[in-house]
Amino acid sequence: MRALALAYPEAFVLAVNVALLALAYQVVYPRVVRGDLRRLARADAATTALALALAGLVFWGRDVPFDLFGWRTNWFLFALLTFSALEVPLFVHFVRRFGVGGPDRSG
Repeated sequence: MRALALAYPEAFVLAVNVALLALAYQVVYPRVVRGDLRRLARADAATTALALALAGLVFWGRDVPFDLFGWRTNWFLFALLTFSALEVPLFVHFVRRFGVGGPDRSG
């Protein structure tokens, strides 16, 4: 698997990011967050850290170039920027759908 990741580094990182975000927003967040913005922030920080850790396991210490729209970068920046770009529309949809951070519901 490492050889495949090194052959297509951008595709590997994007696939990991998409898989983690799909799992998070379809399965984990609806069950864990329950309308609480702080819970969403904590869960999202953990998901982001996991995405970076998985990329780091493969690319840490290797001089593998990543291309982001013609801009050469390293694995960390590529993983973080693509994760963030993929997440923004999912986050907006999730917040609207589940009313995260809406009016205080306590009695």
